[in-house]
Amino acid sequence: MHLNHDDRFPSSALALLNGLRRDFERPLGNGHTVATYVPAVDIVEEAKRYLIRADLPGVDAAAIDITVEGDVLKIAGERRSASLPTDEQAEASVKPLRVERGRGRFERTFRLPEAVRADGVAAEYRDGVLTIEVPKVEPYRIEVTAN
Repeated sequence: MHLNHDDRFPSSALALLNGLRRDFERPLGNGHTVATYVPAVDIVEEAKRYLIRADLPGVDAAAIDITVEGDVLKIAGERRSASLPTDEQAEASVKPLRVERGRGRFERTFRLPEAVRADGVAAEYRDGVLTIEVPKVEPYRIEVTAN
C-alpha cells in the first residue's frame, strides 16, 4: 500500500477526504457555501431528573419545537443567517465574503430511558441555550398486607 508523505493515511483515503471537503465547500448558485447547523447538546443525569442543554444561539424561541412521542424526545427548529443577503440585499450588491456559521433546519432526537415522566417535561430558553428538564419516575414502595 502506498502511503502519503506523512504516513498517517493511505493516499486513497486522503483523496476521499479531500473530495468530501471540496463537496462541502462547493459554492451554491449564489456564490455562498453551505454551512449546515447541528446544535451541540449536553445530557446530564441527576438524582431526580435528566437535563438536556442545547446550544441554539441566534435561534428564535418561536422557531423551536420540542416533542415527546413514546420514548423519543425531539428538538427541531431553524436557525436563520443574518449574514446572508435577502433577495432585496442581493439586488443591492450585498456580498458576504465568508459564511461559516451554520444555518438551516435542524432536528435532534434522543431516546428517553423508560423511567421518565414524559408529561412532566419542561423547557426554558435563555441566552441562546435551551434547557429541557425530563423528570424521572419516583420509585414507590408497595406495602404488602397479610390476612
